[in-house]
Amino acid sequence: MKRLLLDTNIYGLIIVDPKREEIHTTIHSNKELYLYGFEVVRKELRSTKRVAVNMNLRMDLLRLYDDLVTKSYELNLEMEKLAEQYYGLYWDLGGTFPKSEMMNDFLIIACASLKNLDVVVSHDTKTMFHELAIKAYTSVNKINNLKLPEFIGYEKFKNGIKK
Repeated sequence: MKRLLLDTNIYGLIIVDPKREEIHTTIHSNKELYLYGFEVVRKELRSTKRVAVNMNLRMDLLRLYDDLVTKSYELNLEMEKLAEQYYGLYWDLGGTFPKSEMMNDFLIIACASLKNLDVVVSHDTKTMFHELAIKAYTSVNKINNLKLPEFIGYEKFKNGIKK
């Protein structure tokens, strides 16, 4: 069984994917796949602009999230502390993005690490999957004796759910 946490941007990619219905059906029929949600991701989806061309993007994203997610985790103090450790080390390693741009990404990784999830799926190589961020996750998780989830992008996710 694979336990996955999808970053906010993945829901947007699914929405615009021409094979959206096939992806949806495949996720629901794959009994070895469990998608977990996280309060931070849902809040980011809620903050999406309401209307796009011929659709209510916010509502489509929230419906997709609610339909695909098996279980959702709430943000807690332990996750916040772990995310702070990630950011502190990221900054010490020479990271340049401000805390306000990094914290949600770090909270998502903290949630996945503390809940022992297998995979985090994201299309965000600029911040979440940046080399310095990954070094920070790896080091902090090792210190805290936490397993680091595997990181994959959207295409690998799409190809992997078919198996």
